[in-house]
Amino acid sequence: MVHGQPDYGATAATSKIASSSDMAELAVRLGSIVDYDRRGHVLRVDDFESAIKKFAEATIGAASLITLNHETAKSGSQCVKLTTGAVIANAAEMTLYTLAYPTGKWGIKMSGMFGCANSYNTIFSTSYDGTQVKQGGIRIDAVDKTMHYLDSDGNWQPFYTDFKLQYQSHCFHNAKLVIDFENNKYVRFMFNELEWDFSTHDIQVGASATLPHHRARYLVSAKLAAICSLYLDDFVFTINEP
Repeated sequence: MVHGQPDYGATAATSKIASSSDMAELAVRLGSIVDYDRRGHVLRVDDFESAIKKFAEATIGAASLITLNHETAKSGSQCVKLTTGAVIANAAEMTLYTLAYPTGKWGIKMSGMFGCANSYNTIFSTSYDGTQVKQGGIRIDAVDKTMHYLDSDGNWQPFYTDFKLQYQSHCFHNAKLVIDFENNKYVRFMFNELEWDFSTHDIQVGASATLPHHRARYLVSAKLAAICSLYLDDFVFTINEP
């Protein structure tokens, strides 16, 4: 039996027109914000173009705040800006709550522009299943120029040192964290052109009766006594990651 596509299908020769069999590539060409890493099935995206913010917000310190920002953006006309007060441990965080989906490998991606070199910038991916809470995280220390991952005991372990951050306006870094919540393992972490295989590292697991849901959390906190800022854009939440 012959298999394939008809002679007028995507694999047929064309003149002056290039056919496309990669739907992810087609989506990006049409303006999708899922342009950094296209693995996994997209469950939810936010380009922060709406006047209504879809993330829950929390701040520590009177001068800390979270605002929609029109000064810079990776995509569209605005992004979200997290700002802390000029006091050590002042913080601003935003959390997306999503109801539970079948357990597997989940990814969260965000593009960020760093506005200062005196902060902690942290990504958390957390899953509640009704009996346990499972969490992994990456912390970028802009002061010591070191990246850490959250180990199974809740401690921050360094895995990359002396990295370089670009603080130029309109320059957004890409970061994506993938966790296997079924086997309680990290999968990988990506930052710009770099990718780390974390599949041998366990995530943190504890008891919790919280009803099943998932949280993607982004936190900026002042490591030094100075105002810190972080601009975030193009959030992507994926499931069924390889």
